[in-house]
Amino acid sequence: MASPLSRTFCALIRKVWQKRKCGVKYGCLTISHSTINRPPVKLNLLTCQVRPHAEEKKCFDLVTHNRTYHFQAEDEQECVVGTLDRVTQEGNTALHYGALYNQPNCLKLLLKGKATFSTVNAAGETALDVARRLKHTECEELVGGMEG
Repeated sequence: MASPLSRTFCALIRKVWQKRKCGVKYGCLTISHSTINRPPVKLNLLTCQVRPHAEEKKCFDLVTHNRTYHFQAEDEQECVVGTLDRVTQEGNTALHYGALYNQPNCLKLLLKGKATFSTVNAAGETALDVARRLKHTECEELVGGMEG
């Protein structure tokens, strides 16, 4: 079960910054409208490109196939633009967590997005090692197929 990540960002809409509630769940970003009678906008994050602003640390753009959304976080700590290969303090990547929680569909998407499968965490394990240790066979086959 995916837990939604919910934050409030300011979005540049019609050349005016407007506060919007945003959430991430199942790989989609949901942006609420200012009026409750309109359904939120849903963007598939796998088809978007994130572009951080060099001079304004708490701003970033989310580029879709037909539109660019400008976002501004409440502060710089809230605005972390990462990659598929971002590493936690324990040295784990998204692939490690996909293998740990037996999420083959997530692994497929990460591997399709060219996530690095050879990263070794603080315990000395790759995502393949994690899948093998926990006997998550489908995950093991997916990640193992990338190494061979």
